[in-house]
Amino acid sequence: MHNKCLLMKWLWRYTQEEHVLWKDVVSAKHGIQSHWCTSLSKAPYGVGVWKHICKLWEKFSQHKHFTVGNGLHIRFWKDKWLRNTVLMDDYPSLFNLARDPDSTISQNRDGTTWSIMFRRNMQDWEFNDLIKLLQTLQSFSLNTQATDQFKWGITGDGNYTVSAAYKQSRAFNAVTDHWPWKLIWKIKLPPKIVCFCWTALYEACLTQDNLYKRKRIIVNGCYLCQKAAESNRHLFLHCTVTAKLWNMFYSLFGLSWVMPHSIKEAYESWCCWKVDSTIKQTWKMIPAAIFWSIWRERNRRCFEGLSTPLHSLKAECLMCLYSWVNLSYVDSLDSFSDFVGSLVLA
Repeated sequence: MHNKCLLMKWLWRYTQEEHVLWKDVVSAKHGIQSHWCTSLSKAPYGVGVWKHICKLWEKFSQHKHFTVGNGLHIRFWKDKWLRNTVLMDDYPSLFNLARDPDSTISQNRDGTTWSIMFRRNMQDWEFNDLIKLLQTLQSFSLNTQATDQFKWGITGDGNYTVSAAYKQSRAFNAVTDHWPWKLIWKIKLPPKIVCFCWTALYEACLTQDNLYKRKRIIVNGCYLCQKAAESNRHLFLHCTVTAKLWNMFYSLFGLSWVMPHSIKEAYESWCCWKVDSTIKQTWKMIPAAIFWSIWRERNRRCFEGLSTPLHSLKAECLMCLYSWVNLSYVDSLDSFSDFVGSLVLA
């Protein structure tokens, strides 16, 4: 979400900056839809940066409004410039008769009077709408000495800021607040492990089901239990081999646990469990230790044809956890056996 808000800053810059090289290049490459944005690329190929940014235009433009100056750049029918309404929506029959649906305000003026361009003469029953429109426009006048201005309606001064966009997006999409990103990025783990856990929570690790989605022709089967198709959820939660690692920690802490359906739910439930403050940091590292040990074992069996005995796999998982906890403390911990004993006592 924060990245999208940062990208929308470029859309804001496009509306504000004039005669700058980057804008001229982007406009020449993609074409111009209006003075405020380029055409939206609909090509089924290509991953250009600007193409990706333009996908956010619909979201960005939801909060736009205009301050009318000389009317050279604001579209008469399609932009929201008069009484917070769009004329094409208020007068659809007249809009269908418009000679140029994308014409600007100034193009529909003749000096100090309105001269709206239509592609044919008006019929008798169409004059009522035209009269209503002209009455609405009667009190409006252009300021030929000022330029049109694009404003963003969330902030008081009309200027776009990333922080305001982020706060507005979070308020609009409250479900994002439930994503346990703090439970991952704020745990004192090696960066590689943190990134791997993030990938696992998104269920994006390259298990066989994800490889199949990428058009890889394979026979889908779990390398660990050889009893079910391999997916992120199966591999990290429901595989019988993985379940024995989870059960090892359940036994150490004396827990009774029902495994949730998704990896995100399992991770969030585990990390939010109330435990003694002395082992809280260690507790939050346990899912990462299980995920990493299982993933390494899966790759050993897949690429090297080697299988680790269950007792060795459990010891590897505990040793991995011990090394991470040891790195997160300034003072060295006790021996490995004492560390395991402290988990039992907790």
